[in-house]
Parts: sequence; structure tokens; C-alpha cells
Amino acid sequence: ESFDIDFLPSTILADINDSKSFDDAITTFKENRNVYLKNRLVLAVVHDYIKENPTITCEQLQTVFHKSLQGSMGVVETVEKARIRSNYTVRFFTEENEIIHLNDGDMYVCSQWGILNIPNFLKHAATLGYTIDPI
Repeated sequence: ESFDIDFLPSTILADINDSKSFDDAITTFKENRNVYLKNRLVLAVVHDYIKENPTITCEQLQTVFHKSLQGSMGVVETVEKARIRSNYTVRFFTEENEIIHLNDGDMYVCSQWGILNIPNFLKHAATLGYTIDPI
């Protein structure tokens, strides 16, 4: 079963012509008719997961999207902890429409995804019921 992630703002839809690097241009994914770059795909899946699980807590979300899927920064981090990093605005999605607002706190989604860690996330997303196709 795949989930509808059309609720996200159109600004996160990836336009390959606007890619900032060759790596981004050749690594795009399609989920439910939407095309995303690697990091925007992660953002979309996490936001959709929350939509489907609206009572989830920060700790539970960090368990579902375990740190090991991304690496040193984790998939999601509390706003307070992320802001300890001087470069948090580069490492996490921090725009208001990107922030995860849960009942027990706010969280950021990590924006640092590459060819070494995205396969782990894709495998995990599949176990959660997401159908994601590389294009």
C-alpha cells in the first residue's frame, strides 16, 4: 500500500532542471506520481507518516526513523537539539512549512542524503508501506 503525499507544498516537488548538482539530477525518485530529489523524498515520507500517525511523539518518530538510517545526524531531530549545531539551517529542513509539529515538540528532518545513506532509507520506507521508484 502506498500513501498519498500530495498534501505537501508544491515547492518540494523536484524539478530536475533546477538541480544544484549533477548528483541531484541523476538521483530522483517517484512516489505516488510525485518526483523528488533524495532529501525532499525523505521530507515527504516523514511528513506523510506523521499525517497517517497524528498522535506520534518525538521519541516514537525517532524510533520509527532510527538515526542509523541517515548517519551522524539522524533522520529527524528535535529543534532544540538540532539548533546546537552552528550549521543547522544547512543540515536540516528549517522552513516553517517543513518543520514537524508534534504534540510534545517540534522536529526537523535532516537534509543530508546521498548515495551512501539513501538506500537504507528506501528499504525502510518500503517496510512502512511506501512504494518508491528510482527514475
